Amino acid sequence: MADLNTSLKSRRSIPLLVGLAIVLATLLAIFGIFRLVGTQRDFELDRWQARLAATTQSMSEAARGWLETRQAALDAAAANPTVQIYLSELALAGFDAGQIMANETKRGFVDSYIAALARRAPFDDGSGVALVAGNHALVTSSEGFVPGLANFKPIMAAGGGVAISDENGQAVMRMAAPVAAMMPGAAAAGFVLVRAPMDDALLAQLKARNGFASGFALLDVEANRMSVLDAQGWRVLTSATIGDGDLMAAARKPGHLVTGGEVLLLAAPVTGTSWVTVSMIDRETALGGVQERLQGLLLSLLFALLAVIAVVLAAFAINRVSEEAKAKERKAQFYWGLTDLLLDAIDQRDPGAAAHSRRVSALSAALMQAQAARPDETETAEIAGALLNVGKLFVPSNVLTKSGALDPEERGQFSSGSEKWLDLLSKVPFDLPISDVLAEAHGLMQGRLALEETRYQAARAIVVANGYVALVSPRTYRDPKSACEAIALLVNSRGMDAQIISTLTTMQAGQ
Repeated sequence: MADLNTSLKSRRSIPLLVGLAIVLATLLAIFGIFRLVGTQRDFELDRWQARLAATTQSMSEAARGWLETRQAALDAAAANPTVQIYLSELALAGFDAGQIMANETKRGFVDSYIAALARRAPFDDGSGVALVAGNHALVTSSEGFVPGLANFKPIMAAGGGVAISDENGQAVMRMAAPVAAMMPGAAAAGFVLVRAPMDDALLAQLKARNGFASGFALLDVEANRMSVLDAQGWRVLTSATIGDGDLMAAARKPGHLVTGGEVLLLAAPVTGTSWVTVSMIDRETALGGVQERLQGLLLSLLFALLAVIAVVLAAFAINRVSEEAKAKERKAQFYWGLTDLLLDAIDQRDPGAAAHSRRVSALSAALMQAQAARPDETETAEIAGALLNVGKLFVPSNVLTKSGALDPEERGQFSSGSEKWLDLLSKVPFDLPISDVLAEAHGLMQGRLALEETRYQAARAIVVANGYVALVSPRTYRDPKSACEAIALLVNSRGMDAQIISTLTTMQAGQ
């Protein structure tokens, strides 16, 4: 007898050991999946860093080339002998043009030279050219040069250079090249100035180099402000608005991939300037495939695990009253094993969703029992009610956890997630009409089905239960409704069965 008891205990311990082995294997599989996906994510980030670096460097070279072409033409104009002689003589004459010998001839040449310079590349893109004397007085200018030298004075005081400024919402680059005086040791005889609009001319070159990336920008970074030129135009961000955003983070660390927000960014400096070019790609575009693979692998693992559990339960089910009782118990464990695993998965992405689903499940079953439904109908309502919101697995996390109202696109993502979930569920060989009941429930909630078009009482019970649980549960944006308030709202809501609401009212009155 002792040997028999030992044998029975040993046999009964086998399912426990197998179950522990399955749990351990599942944990190891989940760990392996996340490690695999993490490795793939790192690989994708490295790949995108290399691609963005190449694109950003190409844009940096384009910006540098655009600037150098103009600087070379400007320096050549400043080195023109006639320009040097005219400005030097003007300085010796106390900046009185009337005192210069043969003034008309030289002045005519200077006027024509500046006008012709503005008509030739690279200044034929709407740029304006001007000649300024050593006392910063305007000598002559082309038609495209906007009057006023105030914005040029800082760079002339610095002996020449380049500056970007805002002019009525347009990015304008101002350049100044000193004209050497003919007298040894004398200060600059004047300056050749260029006013070059950047928006169209430079943006076209940057866009051509941007290639696959979803966005680009040229930044001019200073101590307390950052000027941005991108596809939206030109804007200046001051220290009060910059913060520690992704653009500033990329500008502070050229060559470093910034991955904190909705886009991946990488910057490259433009040699010899305070400019930085930035190339960016949407996170969803760059890493969406990795996330989809993770979801696919986890779902595959869940269904594989459920299949293993079903086989183990079928192989080791003992001490059952009859084969019918054994089959029924295996089915119940299969259904609820699937349900619990999926609810736990949802709860990882949307905390509180599992508790909501379980309350909907319990209330749906109670409503069916109160209406004297068959046991299989009650069980169908209970399981389907628990699985109602599993479509959230396919909704982006930022939409799931959004505290405010959803826009039409975000509501569409919930509908799309429900459709994907129903499609997957239809492939699971349930003996109960779980997928059909859920399809009707979603149809009622989304307004695609009228009550008279439904076949399943369980679907109508689930819709009422889901609405009631949602109303009496607290939310971040409102307090929970009382039972009476919730029922009053349900009465006036679309897709609600009046008979089931009456049953719910009776149940609540009896509590």
